[in-house]
Amino acid sequence: MTFEQPIPFLAEDPETTHIQIRESGEALVRLESGNRVHVSPAYYARGFSFTHDRVLVRQSTYIALLNAARILPSGISLTVWDGFRNPALQRELGQRVEEKFILRPWLTLVSMPAIEAGNV
Repeated sequence: MTFEQPIPFLAEDPETTHIQIRESGEALVRLESGNRVHVSPAYYARGFSFTHDRVLVRQSTYIALLNAARILPSGISLTVWDGFRNPALQRELGQRVEEKFILRPWLTLVSMPAIEAGNV
């Protein structure tokens, strides 16, 4: 895909429509700042609906983040802006992407929320 083409809707993309999304059943746990991990719920801070002032991740993700942070060089830490998203928030994110980048394609990618948040 080139940047001149609109972002496709995954639900309509023939390369992705066959992918089944299923609940894994793995427990969600609250990720808290500490142990060289900083938690900063980005969507909550930006005023999105259906968000909370906490980040939930799967148990295996929690363990992997703590293990990764533990082996980082001195002075380096991880910042986590997002984890589990409930379906209502996911729909809101999709609507905002559609409004900003599909319905108004003249906007540049520089204004993407991830870049605004420093996620480059």
